[in-house]
Amino acid sequence: MLVAAHNLPPSVRNGPAVILFGKGMAGTAAERRAPVAVSDFRTDTTGDAVRGGRAAQAKGSLTLPVFDPEDDTRLVAVVGLGFTKTREFTDEEIAEYGADAATVLTAA
Repeated sequence: MLVAAHNLPPSVRNGPAVILFGKGMAGTAAERRAPVAVSDFRTDTTGDAVRGGRAAQAKGSLTLPVFDPEDDTRLVAVVGLGFTKTREFTDEEIAEYGADAATVLTAA
C-alpha cells in the first residue's frame, strides 16, 4: 500500500495497492530482492520500467527493497525514487539510498 508520496501524478499515486512480483520496477525489485535502477525512462530497454511508472515523468529512477531489520529474509516495503535528470547510479549511491529507504520502517 502506498503510504507516502511526493510529486506523484494521480495515475501513479493511485496505482495498485499490491506490488505484483516481476511487474514494473517495484515488482522487479521485490522479485529480485535487489535494487532496480533505470538511468533514463525514455530510452530504457531493460523491460523493468512500465508505462504507468513513466507517467511520473522521471528520467532516472531507483527502486529499493526494504527488509525487516529483525529478519532480513522478510520483504516489508519497496521504495521508489524518481529523478528529473538521467542518472547512472553508483554502488555507493545505491547503498546510501538503500539505508535511507530503510528509515520508512521507523517513520511515524
